[in-house]
Amino acid sequence: MLNPDLMALLEALPVNVPVSFMQEQLCLTMATDGATLSAEIALESSAQMMESALALGFSWALEFDAGLASDADGRRLFLLQWLPGVEGWVTATAALEKLIDQLESCRLELADGRGKNQREKGLRPDHAAQPDPLRSRDEQRFRRALLR
Repeated sequence: MLNPDLMALLEALPVNVPVSFMQEQLCLTMATDGATLSAEIALESSAQMMESALALGFSWALEFDAGLASDADGRRLFLLQWLPGVEGWVTATAALEKLIDQLESCRLELADGRGKNQREKGLRPDHAAQPDPLRSRDEQRFRRALLR
């Protein structure tokens, strides 16, 4: 059972439009039989980053049960997952937590593959090599709330 405060927060999030949640850009796109949960991996992606992401994409699909997508102009990179039977953010909570974890892993793999500093890579600047203690506390609170 979710913490009532967290449930209220999730219920208030709109669907079918990008939202900022826990310092991530997320979108829950509803369909008749489920939803697609997407999260932005990188704000700006170069040809080299896209090549690295494509090389890693198959292993990510196997490991995370999620796929890669880019926006129409190919500049932003997203991780997405189909969630059958999901009716909103509250029913997507477990997948949301998992996808947020996967984002960190994807970003680290992309960063390790390129060998430059994070800003040059186009990775989200709020996910620099040094962990943000506030973000970690937020994540810990979120995880505790999910387990209640």
